[in-house]
Amino acid sequence: MQNVEVLNEARATKIVVSCAHCFNTLSNEYPQLGGNYEVVHHTQLLNRLVRDKRLTPIAPIEGTGPSLGDAGAGSVTYHDPATSAGTTGSTSRRGS
Repeated sequence: MQNVEVLNEARATKIVVSCAHCFNTLSNEYPQLGGNYEVVHHTQLLNRLVRDKRLTPIAPIEGTGPSLGDAGAGSVTYHDPATSAGTTGSTSRRGS
């Protein structure tokens, strides 16, 4: 309840999260406590900014690339979005 009070006092209207569990809590549980916010996952925000041409991706750093099979390819960490998709309802690869 204290979190909702603090966010409401700050007049928060939109919250950007990086965690599927935070997304779920803020968008599905906080409204029951009086916290009604637009909750956006950071991947959705980044997608929207790129799509609207407000953010331009830069070229990959040398030694990294999209193909993991290439010799000399850099390390890639992949976070399975299953929790995000189940929580946000977003199953599109493009986000929303």
